[in-house]
Amino acid sequence: MSNSKAKYSAFDTAVYYLTYKARTEKELRDKLSEKGYGLNDIDAAIGKLAGYGYIDDEGYALSYIRSKKGKMGSRLIALKLSQKGISRDIIESKLDMADFDEYSDIKKVLSTRYGDLSDLSTRRKAQGYMARRGYAYEDITNAINSLVKEDDFF
Repeated sequence: MSNSKAKYSAFDTAVYYLTYKARTEKELRDKLSEKGYGLNDIDAAIGKLAGYGYIDDEGYALSYIRSKKGKMGSRLIALKLSQKGISRDIIESKLDMADFDEYSDIKKVLSTRYGDLSDLSTRRKAQGYMARRGYAYEDITNAINSLVKEDDFF
């Protein structure tokens, strides 16, 4: 039995972790398991926290999406949330609620970060940059083409 396990209950340890930031149920389960708590203790702590409303995967997903919207594409956000243990159904429903306009986000980022996209190598760098942030290839290509055509008028 570890010192931390003897001193604090799984519930107390979970509350301690939640004081720093919101966490998903899976993240809390993993943390408590790392600390050496048994499955029964973890289940009891998670149940109690959920009863108090301290663990809410749906609320967490919506908050995460709102904080990352405009910085990441919906594909990357969905991947990150699934890695945090959020179910696919919750992710899809919350992404639908968020009403993404990824095309506008891409255009905004590209115009501020890259400015002139007339050079082929700059376009490729921009395309890779946006793809790594989870935006769809088609949206990236359309945004780049749109910005290049807008530059031709000046």
